[in-house]
Amino acid sequence: MTVKRIIERMTPAHEQDDDFRFYVSDLLSLGQFQDDAAVNGIAKLIVDKGPEELTPKQKNLFAKYGLSEHLYTEYCKWCMQEISWNEMLSAIEDDLCSYCRNKIEKDD
Repeated sequence: MTVKRIIERMTPAHEQDDDFRFYVSDLLSLGQFQDDAAVNGIAKLIVDKGPEELTPKQKNLFAKYGLSEHLYTEYCKWCMQEISWNEMLSAIEDDLCSYCRNKIEKDD
């Protein structure tokens, strides 16, 4: 995982794509950024105005210190598909996409 790749993924592919903002909002609600005032402020800015409003320095700081390894999983460890932002909250627990997680749960 590189900071550059996270920054690329932070910018919505489509104007109506708010999945990243919703993910950051969920992380804020869970208190994930409360120990770092700068990251917490950037997270609030992302939720309020969108990641496209961030400066390059803010994007870099948030990618590097806000979405540390425990808050970002790029690929499913089983199928190697990219994890979407709307699946990220679950994926950070087990490194699985929803499809593979569902397959595992059905096999149990």
